[in-house]
Amino acid sequence: MDKEKAIGLLQEQSGKIIKLSHESAEGYGFRKWLVDTEIVIGQVFGHRSSNIREFNSINYTFPYGTEDQSDEMKDRQFKRGLERAAMVLRAMVEEVQHSWT
Repeated sequence: MDKEKAIGLLQEQSGKIIKLSHESAEGYGFRKWLVDTEIVIGQVFGHRSSNIREFNSINYTFPYGTEDQSDEMKDRQFKRGLERAAMVLRAMVEEVQHSWT
């Protein structure tokens, strides 16, 4: 994959985050974005890359056993996860920009 295509794919996934902030972690749009983004990262960096592991380590919900959290707290955790995903995707774009020839 060439550099410009890789940057475009990563930026496209990053650009969808703002719309997702109005959904929940259980929503179809978010789940589809999550799968699509993992596929894109795999295509760009390889499916066993540290970039995939970093992206998959992001928590959008509280761990099991803490289901009694208020809706407001769940929403805040979801938005924190999206913010972290945006940061991770920006870092991946920068990695491609500066490391790929």
